[in-house]
Amino acid sequence: MREDLGLDLDQLLPLVEAAELLGFARVANGAMILSPLGEAFAEASILARKEIFATRLRRLPFFRWMLRMLAVADDQSLRWEVLLTALERDFPPAEAERQLDIASEWGRYAELFAYDDAEGRFFLEGRPVAQG
Repeated sequence: MREDLGLDLDQLLPLVEAAELLGFARVANGAMILSPLGEAFAEASILARKEIFATRLRRLPFFRWMLRMLAVADDQSLRWEVLLTALERDFPPAEAERQLDIASEWGRYAELFAYDDAEGRFFLEGRPVAQG
């Protein structure tokens, strides 16, 4: 399978772990087996995939924490550094940054929140745009 996908082991293992974490697959006897949810995700349209992904992310403690932080923040937005500093209380700096990178990619794909590169700021999707 690894050769079919053109991935090395360092690339494949995080994908397998993510699929298990989200409930899309399980590993048994060295084989990855899609769950019914994983099969539905694989066969769904792009919009349906995003909805499924968002639903699964909302169940994870990390994303519940991040969404709660954004919800209570002024203007429902937070700078990257604020979230990174909060994570660094529990994780080494490199791991905190890695987790925030992954959260950024996954959360944006699922349209749970957006990220403004120019401002270095996360914000909840659908927040009112400031008039200026």
